[in-house]
Formats: sequence, C-alpha cells, structure tokens
Amino acid sequence: MLAVAAALTAALAQSTTSAAFTARTSDTANQLTAKASFCTPGSVDLVVAADTAVYQAQPTTSFGTQAYLGTASGGTENGHTFLRFSVATRAPLPRHCTVTSAVLTVQATNPVAGRTLEVHRADRAWTTALTWNTPGRPQPTGTPATTASRSTAGPQTWDVTTLTQELYTGPDHGFLLKDAPDGTTVYQLWASLESASPPRLAITWG
Repeated sequence: MLAVAAALTAALAQSTTSAAFTARTSDTANQLTAKASFCTPGSVDLVVAADTAVYQAQPTTSFGTQAYLGTASGGTENGHTFLRFSVATRAPLPRHCTVTSAVLTVQATNPVAGRTLEVHRADRAWTTALTWNTPGRPQPTGTPATTASRSTAGPQTWDVTTLTQELYTGPDHGFLLKDAPDGTTVYQLWASLESASPPRLAITWG
C-alpha cells in the first residue's frame, strides 16, 4: 500500500490537471481516493473599486466623486451607472476553481417600483472623469442580468454569476447598470463608493 501511495504522489507532482482516481489493494480496507477537483472552495465580498454615472441631460458633467449614482431612461433623459471591482486583481481565483455564485448589491436610495433594472458588462475602459459626451463612452455588452426595481429604499441585488465569470475571463471593464427603456422618463438613485453603503460584489468559488 505504501508503494502505491508513493507512486500516486509522484504522479500528482508531475501533473497539473485535475483528475479522479482510486487505488485499491487486495485488502478492501486499504484504498486511496482523490477528489475530482483540487479547488479549495472560498468566497470574498468586494467593495466597489471605482464608480460613476453619466447623464444625457448633463452631457459634459462628471459625477465620479458624488455620493449618489443614478440611472434614467426615456427620450433624451437617459443615464447609466458604471461599477468596477477589478475582480482578477483584487480576488484572484485559486487554481482549478471557477465562480459558482456572484451577487451584486447596490443600495437603492430613491427607487421607482415597476421597472426592470439591467446589469451589463461595460465594453471598454473608463475612468471616473467619464461624461455622457466622452468620446468612445462605454456601451453595454453581452446578455444582462435583470431584476425588478424596489418600491422602497434598500439593497437592490442581481445574480451576476455569468457576468462575473466573463469578467475573470477578460477583458474586465466592470459593470454598466441601466434601466430597461420603455418610453417613460424615470430617474433612480443609488449609493456610491463615497457613501456609507457602497456597492458590493459577493463572489463564491468552488
């Protein structure tokens, strides 16, 4: 049995792939089994690293240092919020692990009930000096995570597991939060990094 265990240890040391194996001897009480994955499960709760908002009605104004973010839709009154967590740098995945859950939480301070709120990936890099008129302003990309807006102030959450997996794959330009347009002009406000309740991203891996 010791010889079998030694051989298995040597084989593992020479290989970086995940595999399942079972070693048996003629004695059924002596057998060695390895897990199919060598990932150590874990989790992290990240506070947003940078955020800002842009508004079509205030096309040259930067809101990167404000205590509130915003979304808006309708006519010429659109507004988008940008959130960056820099996941690969601030919470690198352990080897052989994948994201199993990711929940984005943003504190709604002035919600409007009955709206569909979308979280997309932003398609290019941005800074907190971003304005609506910034050339090459980031646009939403990919399939969004959606949720219904709250009727009262409190934490608004989205399941962003797939989006976060994509951020780890890269490129990671963060999230773009917007209201799904339906022809009605609606403004909603969210607490920013500068507030007492900044946006957070809870990631679990396994």
